[in-house]
Amino acid sequence: MPTKEEKRAKFVRLAEARTNKAIHAIRVIGNLSNRASYYYTADDVEQIFGALQKEIEACRERFAVVDEKEEGQTVFRLGRAEAQAVQAEAQEEGLEEAPAVQAEVQADRLEEGSAD
Repeated sequence: MPTKEEKRAKFVRLAEARTNKAIHAIRVIGNLSNRASYYYTADDVEQIFGALQKEIEACRERFAVVDEKEEGQTVFRLGRAEAQAVQAEAQEEGLEEAPAVQAEVQADRLEEGSAD
């Protein structure tokens, strides 16, 4: 069983590498702003940054849940963040409830993404 120090060292190593990789990917996306080489609309830009922001918020939420657990607090969540987002979208569209299957599929996708 790895020690706390070994787990910390692994976290630092992977966090630095993955964060630098993400920063590089964002900078490369920024290169798409060159109007001499690319044509894009304001809607395209909003979609790109909306998708990035959504993933950053989901990632931050995963860390917040870990922090709450480590502080000794009992954390109960009736559903996952992704399922809640699907429900919120359905409400914005005037629906009372999002289809349960859609929420489950979204939650499963979120869970699969956390397998790294």
